[in-house]
Amino acid sequence: MESQDLRDTFFDRFLLQAKLISQLVTFWWTYSEEDEEDDNNDQDKTKAANILGQCFFPGFSEVDPFIAPPKLRYLFSADPRQHLQDINNGSPTDSFGNTDENPLGLHVSTLITVFGSDRINNQEKYLSPIFTSTELGLDKDKNNSPYYEFRIDNSGTKFGRLTDPELVPTDENLTIKYIYTIPIPPRHLDPHYPKHKRIYEKWISDQENTYPPSMHIPFTT
Repeated sequence: MESQDLRDTFFDRFLLQAKLISQLVTFWWTYSEEDEEDDNNDQDKTKAANILGQCFFPGFSEVDPFIAPPKLRYLFSADPRQHLQDINNGSPTDSFGNTDENPLGLHVSTLITVFGSDRINNQEKYLSPIFTSTELGLDKDKNNSPYYEFRIDNSGTKFGRLTDPELVPTDENLTIKYIYTIPIPPRHLDPHYPKHKRIYEKWISDQENTYPPSMHIPFTT
């Protein structure tokens, strides 16, 4: 896979990607049902959670309900670190846009809300973008590098998986793809209970541990 920033091995990079996805799902679980009209709630978090819901659980209206929707690729290809650097260099704060007509801008804003600028700027703790264009399969017509095909598993399992590599014929050669399954099980910890919400929030902000603190939080291994 194409290297990025810091990760020395495929396995280290894969684990950090899996952690970030798990934290995104947990953020969605935690804030998606909050009342945007409630002055006690953070409306930015609620908005970000709703955008994440459109990425991970859009209602499965596609022909193949288990293929991740295009909005998930917007999320995974968004580069909030570059956006923050542009702002520091004097570019307009809306340089990425933030409208439905520019969905990449919406996803940049969402990632900043979830992870915060300090973590996003820390190359040891965050990947920006989470997946490179090669990993997302956007360059497969230009090169034969391996890429991921994402799928959503809402069967109830809490553990996603990465398949063994598959050979895919192209016009001139063969390339390799991995099926990357993201688990979206039922939410067993209710964030309306303060104890459960604290478990979720602890994991969302965790920068040290590889795996979530509760077996109820999904993770791709």
